[in-house]
Amino acid sequence: EERYTLQDGLPNDFIRAFGEDHNGRLLIGSRFGGLIRLDQGKFTNYTTKDGLLSSGILGIIKDHHGNMFISTHLGLQTLRDSSQPIFESNHELTGGPIWSFGILEDDLWLVQDDKLVIYEYSKRTPSLLPPPIYITRLKVNGEQVNITDNLDFSYNQNNILIDFVGISFK
Repeated sequence: EERYTLQDGLPNDFIRAFGEDHNGRLLIGSRFGGLIRLDQGKFTNYTTKDGLLSSGILGIIKDHHGNMFISTHLGLQTLRDSSQPIFESNHELTGGPIWSFGILEDDLWLVQDDKLVIYEYSKRTPSLLPPPIYITRLKVNGEQVNITDNLDFSYNQNNILIDFVGISFK
């Protein structure tokens, strides 16, 4: 059994939701402290300063396409995971709290103060997971460089050409 408290580095102990991100890390939604990510025993806290609509997180859910949804006191956001998470908002679903939500097939079912909203997000938003990127060629000052080498460049090696490919069939 593991327990995490404020003394262990948990930024806020009013926990409202939890889920798992694209990389298997635990996401924790707190009542006042924003979104907290637990990665290898270390907590990272994301708030409105990082792009959240509100630091009051009500729910976290991931669909079968890998899209992450965060419900807040001010609406719904999608989470694009990268080295630094990017929070995106759909203005149709902002302005009030999303008290509860779930996914049925490819529709988001949202409970707001005075209504139930069925949002067909799959028809409106592409998958938020970027395709894998592969570097196919690297040239420095016009000469091809072996991309498997450890690369260090001097100040005069400043003309760099990177060819890459990112393939997605979604």
